[in-house]
Amino acid sequence: MLQNIHVLYPSVRHPRKKWIAHSENAATGVVQVNSGAKAALTSSKATSLLPVGITTIITDFKKGEIVKLIDDKNKTIALGIAEYGSDKARESIGQKNQKPLVHYDYLYLLS
Repeated sequence: MLQNIHVLYPSVRHPRKKWIAHSENAATGVVQVNSGAKAALTSSKATSLLPVGITTIITDFKKGEIVKLIDDKNKTIALGIAEYGSDKARESIGQKNQKPLVHYDYLYLLS
């Protein structure tokens, strides 16, 4: 006798973020953020990393590469895909009204 078997698979709502989550070892850049950026990124509100929240570009990266975001205690708080390279990011550090370095759609918070 044949039976219908139903298998439920959890939906992957953000496959890109899942990919980023498993890419820590592939991160080429390291960006240190200030306490305001850390608070904004780790809040329940969807937030991108803006240059005003960056304190230091520690290692170089190119547009499209994975970057590791660290706090002032060097703890990794997030991974993301850079919207532009480290040269432009250095020019924009601390500036308001600039394009996000890491857009929320390409940001994975570690905790």
